[in-house]
Amino acid sequence: MMRTGILIILLLCIQVGYAGVVINTTRVIFPGNQENTEIQLTNSGEMPSLVQSWVDEGDINSSPETSSAPFMVVPPVTRIAGSGGQQLKIRVLKNNLPRDRESVFYLNVVDIPAKTATTGNTLQFALRTRIKLFYRPDDLLQPPDAVPEQISASLSGETLILKNPTPYYFTLSALVSGGDNAPSHISTVMLAPYSESRVAYTGHLSAGESVTLISINDKGRNVRTEKKLN
Repeated sequence: MMRTGILIILLLCIQVGYAGVVINTTRVIFPGNQENTEIQLTNSGEMPSLVQSWVDEGDINSSPETSSAPFMVVPPVTRIAGSGGQQLKIRVLKNNLPRDRESVFYLNVVDIPAKTATTGNTLQFALRTRIKLFYRPDDLLQPPDAVPEQISASLSGETLILKNPTPYYFTLSALVSGGDNAPSHISTVMLAPYSESRVAYTGHLSAGESVTLISINDKGRNVRTEKKLN
């Protein structure tokens, strides 16, 4: 009985209702003809938060000290009051990034709830949000909305071959056949510009079959494109 009482007290001390800081987008598109771009952070909770932000090249274990991505986030560290907001400015530094295709990086936002007089006995924990940042050179003539139509899909035995002949990254979240509620035959895959990817698939697919590619556009929305498997 005593152990049960202690457990209840501990559970009451944990901030299960902490809402945290959210980003106003699911991906960042950085135009190559601009020196900076902005995103908005909002603290949806009542407690203040300390936020640290940086960009990395793809290493999930990166830190502001170890990252060599050619971007700087301003401010790198900021305090956001409860129900408050903060604009982050991402600046591009001098670099040798390709001009004929997109490059992908990752924006990290670490949310550390601030200690207050009323949270002395509560469990504090940091929440890390990591979203893609696509650096898009202004030399690309092809519109990004045209990319899904140019992706090709074909079968080779038990392997699905996806080809991306465009200068943009293409994120395929699902490939379905047989209706809107059918399960996806693949896991999410991101194709680099001018690349080919061989992925395993589940279920049954056959050459000549019509399938639906569900991809993610610049706004983070699903785009459905009908394709015939080669």
